[in-house]
Amino acid sequence: MQVNPEISLEGALERLLTDSRIADVELEGSDGVRLPGCRGLLAARSPVLERMLWGHFTESNDSLVKIGYPGEILKKIIRYCYTNQIDLFEEGEIKTVQKEYIRELLTLADAANYLGLSELRKKTIEKVKELLHQDPGASFCYLEEAKCVGCDEVLQEALKNIEIHMEILVRESGDSVRQLSASSVLDILQSEYSMCKERLLFQLLELWIATPEDEENVDRHKIAREQLSKHIRLDLIPASILERHVFPSGLVEAEAVFEAYKEQAKIAEMNMDLLQSRSARRWKGSKSVIFQHDPDNETVDFLQSTRLTSGCHQWIIEVESCSENMFLGVEGDTHDFWMGCNGVRWRDKTHHGTVKFCFGRKSIVTMTLDLAQTDGGSLFVSVNGSKTETLFSQMLSVDNTSFVPAACIKKPGSVRFVGIRRLN
Repeated sequence: MQVNPEISLEGALERLLTDSRIADVELEGSDGVRLPGCRGLLAARSPVLERMLWGHFTESNDSLVKIGYPGEILKKIIRYCYTNQIDLFEEGEIKTVQKEYIRELLTLADAANYLGLSELRKKTIEKVKELLHQDPGASFCYLEEAKCVGCDEVLQEALKNIEIHMEILVRESGDSVRQLSASSVLDILQSEYSMCKERLLFQLLELWIATPEDEENVDRHKIAREQLSKHIRLDLIPASILERHVFPSGLVEAEAVFEAYKEQAKIAEMNMDLLQSRSARRWKGSKSVIFQHDPDNETVDFLQSTRLTSGCHQWIIEVESCSENMFLGVEGDTHDFWMGCNGVRWRDKTHHGTVKFCFGRKSIVTMTLDLAQTDGGSLFVSVNGSKTETLFSQMLSVDNTSFVPAACIKKPGSVRFVGIRRLN
């Protein structure tokens, strides 16, 4: 007697994907594509499908269930429910990262979220972020596709990537900039804590309107003028660039440029260096510090300045809103030196006594870092014009390399970095 070979579990599951004879339900995508399915298995994997197929929904008694995603996406959903595999990014698969592929991944993540497949959504979002960090030049494409699909998590990651790599992007990705929607450009411009230099945001806007002379270009020029006055900080753009580049562009009024000059004059009067990014001017909690880590785990300094290794430096910070866990000081290569709002001094997490005064909302805090070798490096503080007091001395004995001004805000609060200057 001839014995038929036993079908493996993998083979049986593969049959479920293709053989309509052993299916008891069909899923129809938004494009009309129909796919056979096993009602019990699908319901066991997805709580949403369980309610649709076995609950009080009208679909529970139907052999055809319509789901608002393309058939290709539903096919991947069904395969995942049967095999726990995601064929969009199997190991060893070679895939050119193009707009269509990004949209497919994001649509899959959205469908997984809708169907309650949290692990599938998590893995897909992780894959999208991995691809985004591998190819920063495609950040504008990821931003646009994330907006289309409504994936805020990837949208925010793309915005962060754009801020970090803006210098390269405006230099090498002009075509991608011109393909952005007005709402995407606005998302980039309106971040109050953007890390990139303000002149780069202006260049981005110029690139966006640099399309052929047609009706769309007129509309873009109008939008650019309206949004520029709201979201571009002209006072953070060096005066020479304002004069030679910004004003002649026709995107700003003479009065706006004049106001920017006035703000810069105030900074110059205090003999402070001009800070050219918004995040260098304002830091906001919670759980934030002046430095942050980029996707490659390298430290990004919001001040975008050379770390302090010698000489004497002074900076001014205005406390806009204060919380009990707000600290001002410096971050070193191996140790941090802080003063809390209650006057407590900390080196890393070790208590080092208190100073005579504290700071709160609307306080003006002046800090001076003297890295002269004679006293081993000292940090001084003055609040609201008070007598200067020593916070730390002999700092180079525990951290003998470099420092950067820092704020640590562990609960909601905000400080504004007024400026920094070198005293000698």
